[in-house]
Amino acid sequence: MKSLRFILAGPGAVGLSLASAWVRQGHRCVGLYGRSPRSLARGKRLLKSKIIRQGDEEKERDFDLLLIAVPDGAIEAVSRSWARRRHWKGKYALHTSGALSSALLSALRHRGARVASLHPLTSIPGPSTDRQLFSGITFALEGDVAACNLAAHLIRPLGGRPLRIPPRSKVAYHLAASLSSGYLLAYLSLASELLDGSGGLKRGKSTPALLQLASQTLVNAGRLGVERALTGPIVRGDLVTLRLHAKALAKAPPDLAWIHSIVAKKLLELSRRGKRKPVPDRRIEAIVAPRKSSRSRTRPR
Repeated sequence: MKSLRFILAGPGAVGLSLASAWVRQGHRCVGLYGRSPRSLARGKRLLKSKIIRQGDEEKERDFDLLLIAVPDGAIEAVSRSWARRRHWKGKYALHTSGALSSALLSALRHRGARVASLHPLTSIPGPSTDRQLFSGITFALEGDVAACNLAAHLIRPLGGRPLRIPPRSKVAYHLAASLSSGYLLAYLSLASELLDGSGGLKRGKSTPALLQLASQTLVNAGRLGVERALTGPIVRGDLVTLRLHAKALAKAPPDLAWIHSIVAKKLLELSRRGKRKPVPDRRIEAIVAPRKSSRSRTRPR
């Protein structure tokens, strides 16, 4: 596709990483827009682009695309601010929220812009210029057909995989993404605290080993599929080990026992799908079920 001129509104981790990747593909960042002087200075240095001051939106004419990568709560305000420009016909606007739809860009759509949301399904804790950052990564696209098509053309050369989703699915999509990313690390942190607390280890000492285990498990799941990659006492029907786990959980914080019960039941369900020999379901369910005292203390009021 031809080289595009784009403006980046929100030079944070996602915005700068995506803009850098596009610049490497031959596109040109012709302006940076934001509130943080530090982020703007970093973006100017990295992208070799000018800074657009607040209130100067109407003056900017020489661009094809506005990429809005600000926090979710600021997207609509930025859209309204840029809608002061009267001439949007033939131009595009994308925002990078995973949970919110392109409806937040309605002010720009009413001016004639083609709009969509574009969300990379990956973890970007800080700005990155890694050439492989988006390789194999799914991008959720939602919005006007023309804008989604443009977004797909922009991400495919990066190795990205476009996935069209309906507006009504965005919240569920983003919750699933959170459960698979940040929540996963919180779960591993609980496991580390359990091991460190029972074994007298220094806080966080077991984390590297558990992260390595989790990493290998995910590699196996990607290679074999989830059901075939399952291991552990529930999959084996190892009642002796499960009873030992139950005793350890009896001494752990009650919320961990409740979380364990929920995850264990799901693991048992997955095990049924991929297991050739029958699993002693009822006995396993009885062992992993939390005690009534644990349930009552963790149930929301």
